[in-house]
Order: sequence, then C-alpha cells, then structure tokens
Amino acid sequence: MKIATWNLDRRNDNALDGVKTLIAEHEVLCLQEVHEDILNDVTALTEHHFIADECTYRGGQTFIVILSKHPIHNAECIDHKHWRSLRNWWRNQKEGRCFQRVDIDRDGQQWRVINAHLPLNVSPFCRMCEWARIWNQIDEDHNRNVICGDFNTFAGPIWALFFGVFMGFRLKDLFLNERNLMQKYIERSDFTNPFRKKKFTHTRTHMHVPYQLDFLLHHEKHQTKDVKRWPKRMGSDHWPLSAQIELQD
Repeated sequence: MKIATWNLDRRNDNALDGVKTLIAEHEVLCLQEVHEDILNDVTALTEHHFIADECTYRGGQTFIVILSKHPIHNAECIDHKHWRSLRNWWRNQKEGRCFQRVDIDRDGQQWRVINAHLPLNVSPFCRMCEWARIWNQIDEDHNRNVICGDFNTFAGPIWALFFGVFMGFRLKDLFLNERNLMQKYIERSDFTNPFRKKKFTHTRTHMHVPYQLDFLLHHEKHQTKDVKRWPKRMGSDHWPLSAQIELQD
C-alpha cells in the first residue's frame, strides 16, 4: 500500500495543490492542519474520506483528514484529553482534540490506519499519555496497522529551558528526551520507523526544528519501498513523508 502523511500548515496558500500532488501518487493520504477554507475541496479529491476536528484558534478551525482510494470502514474519532497550558490559554487555542482510526479494505485485505496530530503546547507527559491511547487502537488480529501524523516529539533539556514553563512541563520533564522515549515505545510495540537513519539519527521533518516530528510507522514484519521525504514542502513548514508498505508472509 502506498501511503503518505503531511501537515499542510494552516497558513499555507498552496496547500490544496500540494494535496493534489500527493494523492495522485498514493492510495492513502493522512493530513493534518487542513484549514476549514479548503476542507471541501480536499475531501472532493477521493471518493472515500474521513474528517475529524483538530484545532480551534483565533483564526478559525482546522481538521485532520484521511483520504483513501479504497473503501473505508469502522471510522472513528477518538477524543484526546483536553490538556491546557499557559501558551494555549494566552492564544485562546484548543489543539489536538482527537485522532482518527479507520479500517481500509484494499483488495480484500483490511488495513488499519491511524492519523494523529498530537498537541504541541503541552508537556511531553501529556503526549506520552496520548501515545498510549493511540497504540490501544491497534488491531491485534492482524499486523496490517499503520500509524501516521505529526507527533510533535520535540521535548528535550534545551527546549525545556526556553518553553517548559509556558507549556506546562513538570520538573521531571525538564530532563526528558522525548524522541528517545518515543523510539523505545515504537520498538516495544513491534513497530518500525523507516525514517530513522541510524541510532539516534532521524529524518528532519520540520523547517524550524532539526528533529523528526512527523511519523509513518508500520509493523516490523513488513518491508518498505520508496521511503521518501519529499524534496519540497509545497508551502508548508513540514515536509511530506511517504512509503510503500509491502506485506510479508
């Protein structure tokens, strides 16, 4: 299955053209920060799609969206706990309101796809709680599970010094390396991150932060081809990620 994930950036004037480019080459596309102004145009690109609320802010509303060229079943929006921080309060923003879970029927085989945009302006403890809830949605009857999205795994001691107070960090969070913790969680769940180059090295996915914030994860039993960080951001502050996941007996 050819699948891609992309955070459009709600301020991106070229977002719709970027979505058209990606869906032309992929069977499934997981999107974050789809602004309400282009939502109808985005969902019109495929027969099958699923929409869920993502964020409200002073400038409007954004959504997370799954576009699919195959039928979607058992679509569900799972609410996040509403985490608050000084920064969210100051910006009058409610972010990361839910994540999506769908089953996709591809040539008689069922794939479970999860699309999430975890909140940025909270402590890593809050995101860890949401990771656990996401992994609880894995279909254990088979290993055709894919987890996509923007997980905002940026927290580390240096960032904590600058942003910890505003984002609600606890004292123990100040010394936490969220990226290493995320990798351990992935490995413990028998998943793999094809964009991990080597130990302690990841593919950068954001123009301002030198880390991997966006993920496309699959069961370690399967192989991937055409693993790709797209060369252009197409107006976003995130690079799209894509891969072809091949089933292994």
